[in-house]
Amino acid sequence: MTGRTLSRRTAAATTAALAMTAALITGAAAVPASAATAAVVCSDLGILSDPQNASSTGTATTATGRTGTAQVRYGTSGGVRYAWARTTSYEYDDLYIKFEIDTNGDGDANCSHYREATSRTYTTGRQTERADGVRYRGCLLFDPDHDCDAAATKTGWW
Repeated sequence: MTGRTLSRRTAAATTAALAMTAALITGAAAVPASAATAAVVCSDLGILSDPQNASSTGTATTATGRTGTAQVRYGTSGGVRYAWARTTSYEYDDLYIKFEIDTNGDGDANCSHYREATSRTYTTGRQTERADGVRYRGCLLFDPDHDCDAAATKTGWW
């Protein structure tokens, strides 16, 4: 082999290696941003123990049924937006107001908070997350170990 042929082969090999490296880098950069986003887990969402002290409050959704009225509320505390459940009326003294959070959009609660309606008519709040699939709902239940699917009064997911 002459020096000239060896130089051409070395250059060709170097060019091929650079092209493969560029393809790998380009491929990695082409991954959609949604694929790179980590799933939200309950521990990622801050807790607001007493949402009664929140400002800029509003009602996201309301449901009235045979056991009373349940709502999902939202408001701001310390510059962070939170959501929680509350009842404005309940028909039985042994009811619980429950707040459920679905963090992955499958329609099943991944975390929840509840209170006896007679002790406090609202639950603990959780920081709201605007990621795909994160939703909130409230309900009135006789047994807080059940999810809101079993409730006679439940809001839709918000």
